Order: sequence, then structure tokens, then C-alpha cells
Amino acid sequence: MKRILLMFAVAGTFSVMAQEVQEADRLPNFNPENIFRKMQQDRTVTCGLDTCYYLTAKATGTSGLAINNATSASGMAQYFDAPEAITVSGVDFIAVKADATGGTSINVDVEIYNAGADSLPTGTALASALVAVDTNFYGGNLTLLTKSATFSVPTTVTGPYCIVISNNSANSINMYSNDYATFDGAQEWLSSANIGGSWIRSYNVNVGGAVYDADMFMHPYVTYDLTADFSLTPNCQDGGDVTANHMSTGVASNRMYSAAAYAGLEGDQYTWDWGDASATETGVGPMHTYATGTYNVTLTDTIMGWTSNCVESITKSTCDQPATIGENELTFNVYPNPASSLVTFEATEEIALVQIFDMSGKVVYSENTNASKIQIDVDLMANGIYAAKVKLASGAVLNKQLEILK
Repeated sequence: MKRILLMFAVAGTFSVMAQEVQEADRLPNFNPENIFRKMQQDRTVTCGLDTCYYLTAKATGTSGLAINNATSASGMAQYFDAPEAITVSGVDFIAVKADATGGTSINVDVEIYNAGADSLPTGTALASALVAVDTNFYGGNLTLLTKSATFSVPTTVTGPYCIVISNNSANSINMYSNDYATFDGAQEWLSSANIGGSWIRSYNVNVGGAVYDADMFMHPYVTYDLTADFSLTPNCQDGGDVTANHMSTGVASNRMYSAAAYAGLEGDQYTWDWGDASATETGVGPMHTYATGTYNVTLTDTIMGWTSNCVESITKSTCDQPATIGENELTFNVYPNPASSLVTFEATEEIALVQIFDMSGKVVYSENTNASKIQIDVDLMANGIYAAKVKLASGAVLNKQLEILK
């Protein structure tokens, strides 16, 4: 897992009395623009393990809390969205043991919970790890102060979740966050503190007379599935204006997982090849004007995560949806698909016309018929994606994607 490759000078003493936090006497020179730029440079081109740097990208500075079970909050929780199934295998966090009292190192509990009412941890821990936090301050270098926890079994969550760091000792650790004094939490109130055995959301936590409007620096290790999908409106229109409706994975539009969504550039992740030799376009729901004919549209989703990209494509005909007459849905099957030589077209009623179009919209096969099941030899067609179109005796027009692979 790539980490933030910047140097920060952090010094000072952090303390918490009940629900109050004393601010550090010196704060680092923190530039979130540099972090965001570095994340862009580090991103790979394959879909794989990523993280969530959203909380760090929000930061204009740092602040800290003393975490212990005697005079302070005994733990901190950070809330994360789960717009779809997310697998969490661990987390990075930033902490240091406050002093050598009781030893130079202390073990803290790192856990993941489902998020319940008011975005607080609920139920029992879904996974946990034990991590040593020592007194090495490393001159305030946040990279070196970063601790890593790996869960023995990765956990897949299907709803919002919380990462929890707990210190069940009277000896303090200092945990770092973005800056509450400059309202880096942006009043999202994504963090909470365990005070006296109860979880209290950050808007009820007092920090030296100010509300704790900040987020702990926690960066979960995440993976997810990307499923590209879209529809076209109107459907089965023979030329004219067609609007694309993006229907892909929710991660792409979520600020926590998509660096592009965070930057307000969600639409840059979606590339549309209209299949008519025109230039590709980007956007969430662009409109395109077609000449007469049926075309294959290809959507390529490139989810711009914080440290890796995830890419998936899907191709559909401009006449993709099943047609209906009254309450009866009319369908047809194309098999085998992919096909190498012979392919069978079978419909729920008599087929009057069969056509196959290549990606440019050119008709490469056309045949009039009067059967509900016909067989076509595609042996001479090149490998690739095609649109298969049938016109039924009732007048309904149906489309399927056909792949030829030899």
C-alpha cells in the first residue's frame, strides 16, 4: 500500500480532559495540494488494492488527541461510506506513544465495525488487529509515524462502516487528524470518540472550547468490483439525438473512493465510443446525434482511485432493450455467444429479418426469413463485437450483442 510521501514537522503535547482537547503549540506546514498531486502520480493503471485518502485531502493542517482509558477518550472511530460492497483488509493510521511511561511501546486495538445510528460503531467487531505504537517521533515525519494494521481475514461490508482505534491503557498515545481549528471536517462529522464507554459523535466533542470538526487520519485498504453499465434514451431510435444514462458502480461517484469525484471531475472517468467513427466523449450523461442506422456504443469506466485505477468496459447496441407488445415481452437468443462458426438466432415468434452490424454500424449480414429459429455461418467474419438485430413478423425489433471469437 502506497503511503503519503511528504515530510511534516509536528511537535507539541496533546492532552484531553473529559471531552476537551488541548491544541498542539506547533502545527506543520501542511499542503493538501501536494498530497493530491502525488497521489495522481502514484496511481497505477490496473485494478487492485486502493485506499481512501479523502480525509487527508480535506486537510489544511493537523491536530492531535491523547488517547487513553483514564483521563481521555479511550478510542477514536472514523466513518466511511460503502456505496457498494467494499472489502477492507486493513488500515493505516498515524500515532505515537506520548512518552516512555510504562514502556516505550504499547499495543492498540484496530477494529472494523458496521456503522449504526448517527454513524457510530455498532454491534461486534467484524475484524481486528493488534498494532504496536512506540515513542519514536521521527522528527514529526508523518510517513514514518504511520502505523499499519492488516486484518487476518479481509472483511466485505455492504453498508457504511467505521474503523476504530482503541487504547485500553492509562498511558497515552497521540493520534493525528486533520485540523479542527480550521474546520477541516467540513461539518460532515465523520469521526467519533469513546468517552466513558460511550461513543460520542464529533459534534458533541468539545476541544478546548471548540467543537471537534475534524477527521482522524485513517486510510483503509479497500478493493471492490467494478461493473460498467448504461442505457440509452430513447431506445431503438433510428437516428437522431440519443442521451446516454450512466448506470455503473457507485464507487465512481463517491468522494471517499474516487479522487476524480472528490475533485469534481466524476465525468472524466467515463469515456463513450459512439460506434459511428465520431470522436469519443467523456461525461456522466452526454448526448449524441446519430445518422440513420443501428450502432454499438462502448462505455469505458476508468475509476480514478487514490492510488490505483480500475477499468471496465461494456458495449451495447443503440437498440438494446427487449421490445414488448401489450403485456407480452418478446425476446430472442443468440447462441453460442461468443461464436466461432455457426450461430443460432431463436425468437419467441417468427423472425422476418436478421441483420448483423459491425462496430461502425455497417451491415455485414442481412437475411429475410420466416422462421422462429435460424442458423447463420459467421466463419468469414472477423473477431470482434457485433450487434445482432432481428425484426419479428409482428414488427417488433430486438437487439443483442454478439461476439465472434475464433
